[in-house]
Amino acid sequence: MYFCAMKEQKDSPYADIGRRLKAVREYYGYNQKDLCKAINTNPPTYNHWETGQQRLSLNGIIAICEHFEVDYFGFIYLGKRSALPHTIAMALESNPLVKASNKESSTDDLEAAESS
Repeated sequence: MYFCAMKEQKDSPYADIGRRLKAVREYYGYNQKDLCKAINTNPPTYNHWETGQQRLSLNGIIAICEHFEVDYFGFIYLGKRSALPHTIAMALESNPLVKASNKESSTDDLEAAESS
C-alpha cells in the first residue's frame, strides 16, 4: 500500500497583503472584474495581487485609495487597522481574511481607530 504525503502548502510571498486587499474589496461589495474596471487595472494583475503571487504595486494601491477615498496604505501593506476609519476597522475586524493575516494588529491599533 502506498501513501502520498501531502505537501504542506505555503503561503505565497505576499499572501497577507492579498488577504487584506480582498477584505477591502469585499467590504465594498465589488467583484474583481468590476474593481479592475474602476481602478483601470487588468484582471490577471489584480488577481495576482489578491493571491499574493505578485506584490501590489504603488500605482495599484494609489488607485485603490483614490477610488475608495480612504488611505488603505498602512492597512493593506502593513496590517495596521489603526490606519482605517473606525467603522471600516470594526467591520473588517470580524473578516476571516483579516484574521488570517500574520500581522495581526494589537488592541492599541483598535483603540486608536476608535478615537479617530
